[in-house]
Amino acid sequence: MRALSYRDKLAFFVNGQFVTFIENAEKLGGTLSLSVGEGTTADFDELIIRDSGN
Repeated sequence: MRALSYRDKLAFFVNGQFVTFIENAEKLGGTLSLSVGEGTTADFDELIIRDSGN
């Protein structure tokens, strides 16, 4: 999964495919939460979070 943010926009991609986006996202002071639903697995071993410098 990849989550990209720019200003008040947040987009989500899974396996390189666009999933959804959020506009007017509230800034949460650096808090990020990731989860999966029942019967789903996730591999966060290669999770990379980068500051865009903005």
